[in-house]
Amino acid sequence: MLFNPQDDGRRSPFPQRGRFYKANLHGHTRYSDGRLTPEQTAQLYRAQGYAVYAFTDHLIEIARRGGPDAYIHHIQSVATSDFLPLTGFEITFERQRAAGEMRPAGNIHLNVIASVPQPSQTPPLSVYGQSYTREDVSAMNRLIAGLSQAGYRVHFNHPAWSGGDSAIYLGLEGYQAMEIYNSTTDHLSQEGDSSLIYQKILESGRMIGCLATDDVHGGVDELEAGCFDGFQGWTMIHAEELTYN
Repeated sequence: MLFNPQDDGRRSPFPQRGRFYKANLHGHTRYSDGRLTPEQTAQLYRAQGYAVYAFTDHLIEIARRGGPDAYIHHIQSVATSDFLPLTGFEITFERQRAAGEMRPAGNIHLNVIASVPQPSQTPPLSVYGQSYTREDVSAMNRLIAGLSQAGYRVHFNHPAWSGGDSAIYLGLEGYQAMEIYNSTTDHLSQEGDSSLIYQKILESGRMIGCLATDDVHGGVDELEAGCFDGFQGWTMIHAEELTYN
């Protein structure tokens, strides 16, 4: 909430100019493992009062479904005066799977969101279990540094669901935020709350932002059945106007 200085002397930390916009900063479409098109996503989220939506499909899947250029053009085509699509990708650092292991604990997922609608560089596909692994912290830090230099903002997704702990994130550098709530992993396994890992990061003296996101994968069928994994996590963004800049 914003405090009225006339009430108790406390002032808002936000500029007087501008307003808050409701945003989902993690979501998937048919360009990866989601069930909605970008148009359906924009229509549904706009109707729920969202003004900003970061499309963050898995980069390796985007490469198999037309490539980054087609993806970026498509998601930016849904922009309107009251709905701002952000260009993003989700990247996975794989941990070697043990025999019989269905989902290896410790895979790290990060979102990278571009600072411009049409980024000139996209993340390298080599991060998908080819050149980087979870254990290779130096390689992850090099990638994060390169992405930051290319104008991307980096945040980590669903650390509790990923089976990680604060130690691995304390070894990483250059990221701006971490999800403390993820609706999809909450639906899947009640592992949507990562606030304890975030608390450990803060206790170390590092200041990073926190996000609540949907990570939406469901489609119209799930929406009609009442089991849609959307409209449950959001972040409020304060800005003077609804533009990319």
